[in-house]
Amino acid sequence: MSYLVIARKYRPQTFDEVVGQEHIARTLKNAIEMKRMAHAYLFSGPRGVGKTTTARILAKALNCQIGPTSSPCNQCTACTEITDGRALDVIEIDGASNRGIDEVRELRENVKFTPSSLRYKIYIIDEVHMLTDPAFNALLKTLEEPPEHIVFMFATTEPHRIPLTIKSRCQRFNFKLIPRVQIIERLKHICQKENIKIDQDSLMLIARSGEGSMRDAESIMDQVVSYTGKEVKKEEVIFILGILPMELLNRATDMIIESRPKDILNLLDEINEGGYNIHQFINDLRQHFRNILILKTAGRESRILSLPEAEIALLADKASRLKDDQLFWIIEHLNRTYNAIKWSEHPMIIAELNLFKLCQPYVSIDELIKRLNQLEESLKREGTEEEKDTPLQEKSDNPEPQPPPRAPSLNRTPSRAVETVEEKKENREEKEMEELGEEWNKFLESVHITRPTLHGYLSQSFSQKIEKNTLCLAFSPKLKFAKEQIEKKKGILLPLVKKAWGKDLKLRCLFKENPMEKAMMPEEPLRATFMTPHELEEAEPIVKRAEEIFNGEITEHIQRGRRRGES
Repeated sequence: MSYLVIARKYRPQTFDEVVGQEHIARTLKNAIEMKRMAHAYLFSGPRGVGKTTTARILAKALNCQIGPTSSPCNQCTACTEITDGRALDVIEIDGASNRGIDEVRELRENVKFTPSSLRYKIYIIDEVHMLTDPAFNALLKTLEEPPEHIVFMFATTEPHRIPLTIKSRCQRFNFKLIPRVQIIERLKHICQKENIKIDQDSLMLIARSGEGSMRDAESIMDQVVSYTGKEVKKEEVIFILGILPMELLNRATDMIIESRPKDILNLLDEINEGGYNIHQFINDLRQHFRNILILKTAGRESRILSLPEAEIALLADKASRLKDDQLFWIIEHLNRTYNAIKWSEHPMIIAELNLFKLCQPYVSIDELIKRLNQLEESLKREGTEEEKDTPLQEKSDNPEPQPPPRAPSLNRTPSRAVETVEEKKENREEKEMEELGEEWNKFLESVHITRPTLHGYLSQSFSQKIEKNTLCLAFSPKLKFAKEQIEKKKGILLPLVKKAWGKDLKLRCLFKENPMEKAMMPEEPLRATFMTPHELEEAEPIVKRAEEIFNGEITEHIQRGRRRGES
């Protein structure tokens, strides 16, 4: 196949052409010029940032006919063979498919032999972290003291998986992601070489999709050109990459800011019907809010964004309507949504639920603290008013004085007459209490709506009556806490009483024995009497008759509620 993809055709051939890794290129060039070359190198970093390319350039620099030199000529036989991958003394090994101990043993045998035509024999092992632990162990001795004509170059995207014993025997170089600006400049240079007409916005989209990898960006460029031809338009780049139009992201942002959950659900349905990936939408929306945050924090002149001016103007409008803490919360929420969708079998449901929640009115933590402080101050003022309205301990805390006991009389007729008068008085009081009871129940219902706690204390009184413009509430001595709480909340209760009965009333709370409690208590505890079968037959003839009818035998009997000997 005669066609070479852009990533291979425009692979850097010198240290100066390596993009984004200037610190590594400078170090290697200085080492060659100072003749301080190591016997083993470890190149680690993300994919597509120049690890293998740098290893090949270093191999050419060591074996160039005018070298070793920091600037290989790329014209001599050694340089051209290494560039074309034909050099017998530059062996590239894929660590994923040659990861066993047998392959490493074969390598150890081969390093003994001198190079066939070049100055150094170079071993480039890509994805070296894929080697097994026995393979690494077999490589240790050779790696520590290799022959003078051998140089090892390891490349990996996961350096944490390489044993420390291997790392300690290598010079390690950490490759970084390539800045978007440098990717754009490199793509622009390639388009000029290839006579491709492309605008700045399209270059930005391609560079952003590359996510710091030059090889990925060049592969995307190759794909876009294959679709559009020599003239690339932004709309076609958006379509081929599956990127959501900025108009959709701006609409979603407005819906979140303005708390419009209904509209966001309709937008999600529109995105789904349009064939866009919902996972990609959440990712793009997350990136969109990240750009708003950066613009709000770093300003329009920041190089972090690398966005068209028209897009920056739209972001500035959104930034003016959002607070910093709200932006943090939105981005964190979108992060959780993105991760949840990643492993869900129903991504649309996850997106709908989370974006619906995101469209609810936002209340900041500062606002919540402010409201809590206001509530606390309100409760303090209310407590102060209650203390002012609370009187000193009334004498009514003591039980009502009881009349002195009457002397017993042998004449039952006068006694009966006195009881009849007292019963009439009690009936009259009960009638008053019954009438107040109906009003009292209505009063309790109204208190329950506004003051449920106070309602609970009031409902524990068993007697309520009005005497001489005083509301008298009777409590059982066991309910001392309820009585004290009502007296403490007197300032709140009396206005409610005035509203219910239409007049100013005083409050009197007293202790009194509850007759209902007394009636429910048994006069005498139950006792159990054990009787022998013979005693039972004598005491209860019917038991003996039942024994004869059923041909049974009484073995034991326990009689409850009756003392032995009582009839």
